[in-house]
Amino acid sequence: MKELQRHLIAVVFRYVLALVFVAAALLKWFDPSEQSTYYGYLAHASPVIGWAIIAGELLLGAWLISGIRAGLAAGTALFVLALFSGAIVADMLGKHPLPCGCFGAAWAAAHSPAAIEHGLAIGLARDIIFILLAAGLLIFAQKPPNGQGPQSERPSGGPATALGV
Repeated sequence: MKELQRHLIAVVFRYVLALVFVAAALLKWFDPSEQSTYYGYLAHASPVIGWAIIAGELLLGAWLISGIRAGLAAGTALFVLALFSGAIVADMLGKHPLPCGCFGAAWAAAHSPAAIEHGLAIGLARDIIFILLAAGLLIFAQKPPNGQGPQSERPSGGPATALGV
């Protein structure tokens, strides 16, 4: 695979993950204490933790968009998504699971136990897809063994494109 293609894949993965984190943060921002979700329960029990999650998601999204140390940002996203997935699994194993509230209370309107379990399963599947995306970013963001990055395919001194390539 040409290095430029590899770099473009990494850029797309970074932007998709960044949008996921920013969207999740903004949707929670407008109703951070909704207690009918797992996130809302946590935010109500400790508002500082609730706001820290929102801030962390926003910062991680901005970091991914920036492209600075993309491999480390991808690893951090992978870790955060694994934590979120673990929380979903732990809640699914409980007697009375709550909707996750990962994307705010508006996405967690159904409260029947079957609907909640179904929603949590979908949330877990979604997180697995995002984990794979972060792992792919981690792979594609790495420099090739010869140390040459995508800049070697650009004319010397040429400006980067609007995508940051």
